[in-house]
Amino acid sequence: MRRILWIFSLAFVISFTASAQSAPRAEIFGGYTYNRVSGFTIPFETLFNTQGLAFPVPAYDLNGYTGSVDVKVYKWLGVTAEITDLYGTPIKTIDSTPVNAREHEYSYLAGPRGSVLFRHERWAPFIQALYGGAHGTALVVIPGETGSFYTSERKYAVDIGGGLDLKLNKHVAARLVQAEYAVTHLESGQQNNLRISTGFVFRF
Repeated sequence: MRRILWIFSLAFVISFTASAQSAPRAEIFGGYTYNRVSGFTIPFETLFNTQGLAFPVPAYDLNGYTGSVDVKVYKWLGVTAEITDLYGTPIKTIDSTPVNAREHEYSYLAGPRGSVLFRHERWAPFIQALYGGAHGTALVVIPGETGSFYTSERKYAVDIGGGLDLKLNKHVAARLVQAEYAVTHLESGQQNNLRISTGFVFRF
C-alpha cells in the first residue's frame, strides 16, 4: 500500500494540466460523507479476552462529514490536509445474541492533490493520495447484561481517490463527488472502505 501511495505521489509531480486557467491559491472543503466498510474478522480476545476464537463482522455503513484544506504549491499541484469524522452501528448480534453497538471513527490525513488532464473554467477534476492515521472507538452493550465492552485504537490509514468540482462563482464551488478508496487497520483487522463525499468548496 505504501508503494501505491508513492506511485500516486510521483504521478502528481510529473503530471501537467493542459489548461492555462489560473487556479485559486487555497481551497476549503466541507460536506457530508458516506463510508462503506468491507467485512472483516475480529478476534474474540479484542472484546472478551478469549484466545483462539473470532467472529466475522459483515460489511456496514458509516455516515459523517469531511473537511479539508488544499494549498497550491503550483497551479495544478497542491498539498491537502483532510479530517473525516464518521459514526455507525457495525454489528447487530454476537453469536445470535442481539447487541447495541456504536462506532466512532475519525481520520487525519495529508498528501498531494493534483488536477487531472485539464482545469476547465467551470469544471475542476482532481486526484489525491493521502496518508496519516485513524482513531476508532467501539462500544458494545448486550441488553439485559450489566457489562459493556469498549475498545479504542489508533492506527495508520491510507486514502487514494479523486473528485469533481463545479464552479458556482469566483469563490464558491460545489463538490459534486469525491470518491476514495480508504484503508484502515482497526480492531486487529484491515478495513477496505469505499468513501463518497459531497459538499461545497470555498476558494481564495
